[in-house]
Amino acid sequence: MSTKRNSPAVTSRTKPQHRKAAKHECDIESSEVTNESLRAMIREEVGRAIQDAVREIMDEKFVKVTELLNNFTVLTMSTKRNSPAVVTSRTKPQHRKAAKHECDIESSEVTNESLRAMIREEVGRAIQDAVREIMDEKFVKVTELLNNFQQSLSFFNETYEEMKRSLEEKNAKIHDLENKNTALQVSVKDITKRINQLEQHARASNVELQCVPEHRAENLVNTVKQLATVIKCNINDSEILHCTRIAKINPTNKRPRSIIVKFSSPRIRNSFLAAAITYNKTNKKDKLSSAHLGISTDNPAPIYVVEHLSPENKSIHAAARLRSKELGYKYLWVRNGKIFMKKEESSETLLINNFEKLRNLT
Repeated sequence: MSTKRNSPAVTSRTKPQHRKAAKHECDIESSEVTNESLRAMIREEVGRAIQDAVREIMDEKFVKVTELLNNFTVLTMSTKRNSPAVVTSRTKPQHRKAAKHECDIESSEVTNESLRAMIREEVGRAIQDAVREIMDEKFVKVTELLNNFQQSLSFFNETYEEMKRSLEEKNAKIHDLENKNTALQVSVKDITKRINQLEQHARASNVELQCVPEHRAENLVNTVKQLATVIKCNINDSEILHCTRIAKINPTNKRPRSIIVKFSSPRIRNSFLAAAITYNKTNKKDKLSSAHLGISTDNPAPIYVVEHLSPENKSIHAAARLRSKELGYKYLWVRNGKIFMKKEESSETLLINNFEKLRNLT
């Protein structure tokens, strides 16, 4: 019946009557083609949305996205089944076929647009729910991490406070030890100075004879008396309390060991020293040597008569001789265990009793 009513439209388009059935079949095929293209469009939109969602969510949400795809497939199939009924259910007069066809196309477009909007809305809602669920799970994990971090931070804070207290205690102890060390250094310096003074005072009656040649059958007392005769200093045996050679500081040194002579009093020691100095000044070309003792007359070695200094004063005296050569000091002498220096005849006399004064000399 619908074919007969539509026959005027066929005659207006100059179509044969026997091809009406074929035209109707073409309309159905066109509708199916439209549905196929709509289906492809839906699949494309859904696929794009799912791809974007899958990039952002975890693998465990893939099942929900698959269910969402199944729902879209069912919706598409139901739309395909209902499309021919919409087209064939309406019967219009033959002269309004063109207008009907245009309205069907517009309705199909409206339906496609609304369906697309619905699909976008559903996909967006599903993605939002999935992302929200994932964010909730991630938020729980982040909260746990923050709690763990807070606990760790509290632990480190307590450890830091404990280390800080311990460090403050250690600093206080170190400061106290530094003060004690400073006091001890001052005490040690003072004690060292006093010991040096005591050692030097114990040597107040001693003289040191340097570079006197050694031999096995030597008699040191006779050697001292012979030197006293040469320098014209009257010394009795009773005034020589002790006489001996001392060990070398440097065993590899080829100089003979020094002779230490202990007199009965500092006064006699000073007389002996003064006589030796006077003799050397008077006889500059024939100073005291081993020839005066009858030893090594062919190649006499000089003999030096000096005060017996303590080890500390001896070190200061050796350093003072080197320093005087560096700075051009002309005079350096020892008197009563004290070391003196003078740069010129008219210069101030300097007492050198420690190494610090030597370093400060200019």
